[in-house]
Amino acid sequence: MIITHNGSILQFNGQIIDLEVGSTPTPSITPTLTPTPTITPTLTPTPTITPTASITPTISVTPTITPTPSSTSGGFVTNQLFMKLDATNYSGTGLWLDETANGNNATISGATWLATDSGIFDFDGVNDTISIPHNINLSLNTTTQKTIQIWVKFESSPTGSNNSILFSKLSGGFGFDGYFGGINISNQAVVATNGTSIAKTTTSTSGISLNTWYLFTFISQITNTAGSTKVYINETEFSSSFHGTDGYSESNPLTLGYMPAPLSGLGLIQYLDGKIGACYFYTKGLSLAEISTNFNTTKSKYGL
Repeated sequence: MIITHNGSILQFNGQIIDLEVGSTPTPSITPTLTPTPTITPTLTPTPTITPTASITPTISVTPTITPTPSSTSGGFVTNQLFMKLDATNYSGTGLWLDETANGNNATISGATWLATDSGIFDFDGVNDTISIPHNINLSLNTTTQKTIQIWVKFESSPTGSNNSILFSKLSGGFGFDGYFGGINISNQAVVATNGTSIAKTTTSTSGISLNTWYLFTFISQITNTAGSTKVYINETEFSSSFHGTDGYSESNPLTLGYMPAPLSGLGLIQYLDGKIGACYFYTKGLSLAEISTNFNTTKSKYGL
């Protein structure tokens, strides 16, 4: 071992040690590093969705039922009903609204709505009219029967051969090109026509009276077959005849309560002096059972 001292320098076995007085050696410390932890992120789990099964609903279809008419009672016949005007439901605007979806709205000209009998129209026998615009389904044809029904009360009888006209749908070009219906209270004649030249007149035997409500039913088809034109009052058949096969081309409005020209020159123009409560139009010929159903379903309104 060799120790060499040179002032403040000590050499020990070849190593130099600084012995300078007052100098305290600062040891060199190698720091211990605290490792930075690796942070494992917290994951928000994606929820597992259990799908709801898609259910195809079972649709219950309600069938459209055609009512079976009764001969004495039951609901109003709606099968092939093309126009329904009921004065009970008049809005008071001058337009009588068709209660079907076919838009056969009637224009009131002079006829007065009254609340009696739950709502009716009063015709003065002078110039009151109701008019429904032309629709091809309101015209007669050669392949199917059509039916018009009117609830009517007569309050006076026309003079001479004139008639109380209930309805008319006539062309302006031919005397009888179209159809009309009326009654002569004086001689109990029921008048109905279609085609261009034929008028059918049948004398009734039921005794129509003034100031009494009646359901007038007119059924017709332009064909020369038995029963192609029929007239009923309430449930009684007045007329059943051959009728038609001639020309037909009318396109005028359907009028209630009067017959317009061109028949004025024949002495047949006549306004109704009386009341109308309802008008129904079917694109088929009603059976007697259906006529009876409508009569018995609605007659209570008219005191019957």
